[in-house]
Amino acid sequence: HNLSLNITSSPDKLSPGEANLIEITVRNDGNGPATVLIDLPWSPDSWKWWALHNGTNVTSGVPLSVSYELENEKTIDLWLLLPPLEAANEYHEITISVTPSGSSDTYSNATFEAITKTVKKPELVGYPEETAVSTDSTYSFNATAWNIGNAADSTIKARLVLSTSPPSTSALGFLSTSDGGSAEAGQWINLNLGPTESV
Repeated sequence: HNLSLNITSSPDKLSPGEANLIEITVRNDGNGPATVLIDLPWSPDSWKWWALHNGTNVTSGVPLSVSYELENEKTIDLWLLLPPLEAANEYHEITISVTPSGSSDTYSNATFEAITKTVKKPELVGYPEETAVSTDSTYSFNATAWNIGNAADSTIKARLVLSTSPPSTSALGFLSTSDGGSAEAGQWINLNLGPTESV
């Protein structure tokens, strides 16, 4: 066997929770056909990856011919998925290896470097999109604000917006948080949530 691997395109930042594309070329210059096994040997178990060639899944092996049959080189789309909460700004040195099926020896490997992208992603769940409230009555509801990103976000804010029909200044409302914050309708409350934190 005479296999080679080349990384033709790789990201310098990896987005957690999204599939990241790495383009590689695998080549067989041996005197017989080979099925090439791709691996990311030192990547964490929490990372997931898969390989496609022209839309066909080749994660379990890439068939390559001998050179004179002109199918001895193929470009592979390698997709890498990191967990959504992978730490922000973490440095990674990622090795990709190729081995012929039936052999335990690595014939070629290549490495690229990247950092984990910082993701700040607020989300509000459990709130009513629209609610009709009659006059001389009180209405309350609970909602949860989340930071589902992988980094602290000091810019997350919340506010209560009231709308009456016909327009009136007699409707009163306020927003309060479980950590003691409070504001009148129309005013912002700073939430300042760390990764996976909620209020």
